[in-house]
Amino acid sequence: MFGYVRPQKTLLEAAQFSRYEAGYCGLCDCLQRQFGFAARFTVNYDLLFLFFLLGDAENELTVCRCPAKLCRKKQCIRRSGMLVFTAKVSVLLYYWKLIDSWHDTRGLRKLASGVCALALRGAYRKAKKTQPALDARIRRQLDSLNTLEAEKSASLDRTADAFAEILRGCAAILPDEPQRRAAGECLYHVGRYIYLTDALQDLPEDLKTGSYNPLQYRYALTDGQLRPEDRAALLLTIAGSIDRACAAFALLAPRAEQTLTTNILYQGLPAVLQSVAAGHFIHRGHKGELDEKSL
Repeated sequence: MFGYVRPQKTLLEAAQFSRYEAGYCGLCDCLQRQFGFAARFTVNYDLLFLFFLLGDAENELTVCRCPAKLCRKKQCIRRSGMLVFTAKVSVLLYYWKLIDSWHDTRGLRKLASGVCALALRGAYRKAKKTQPALDARIRRQLDSLNTLEAEKSASLDRTADAFAEILRGCAAILPDEPQRRAAGECLYHVGRYIYLTDALQDLPEDLKTGSYNPLQYRYALTDGQLRPEDRAALLLTIAGSIDRACAAFALLAPRAEQTLTTNILYQGLPAVLQSVAAGHFIHRGHKGELDEKSL
C-alpha cells in the first residue's frame, strides 16, 4: 500500500531532486542507526513525505554508505528529531502490516510475514516505548479496517477513512494547534488518496487472488473492469482528496523543504494517479530508485 507519494522529477531542478534522494537515504540510514539493519526494509516514499511535511527546521546534509552499494558513499539528510520520529512511524506501521498479513494469508506469504515481523520485533518494541499513543492508534485503525474487510464493506469512505486516520494522527507531534490541524487534514487526505489509488492499482490482482478490494463491492464490474462512468467517479473522488490535501497544505507555515513538498502534492500525486489509471504505474515503493517511466 506504499509508494504512491512521489515527486514529479521532470518539474524539479537537479539539485532539488538530489535533496529528495538525500532525504530517502537519510531516512534509511536513520532507521538502521536507531533500530537495526532489518528496519531499513521499512523505508518508503510515502513516509519520506511525512518527514518533509512535518519538518520545519533546515536540513543539513552529511555522507552515509548505502548497504546496496557498500563501496559507494551517498549524500543523506542528517538525523534530526523529526527524522527519528518518521523512522518510528515507519517501524510501527510496517510491523502491524506484517502482523495483519501473517493473520490473513497462508503458505509462503504467511511464513514470510511471520519471519519479517519477528526480525522487526525488537525495533517495534523500541519505537512503541516512546510512541505508545501512535502505536495504539495504528493498531486501532488497522483493526477497524480488518473488520470492514471481513464484512466485505462496499463503502469507499469508511475503508479509506480507517487508513487515512493513521496518517492524520502523525500530526500530533506539532506543538502549534492551528498548524497541527492543517497538517493533520493534509495527511488525512494523502492517506485517503493512498488507499483508494492502491485499490485501483491492485484490483486485477485482488480479483485473481480473492483478496478484499472495496471497488469490487462498490461497483458492478464488467469482465473484471470498472465501467467508464465508475472509473471516472473514482478518479474524481481521489482527485478531490488531492485538492483538499493541497488546500490544507496552503494553511501551513513554509516548510524546510517547501519546493519538494509542493511538487509532491501539486504535481507528483496527480501524475501518479494518472499513471495508475492508465495502467503504466510500476510499484517500487520500497526501492531506492524512482521509475521515471511510470510517472
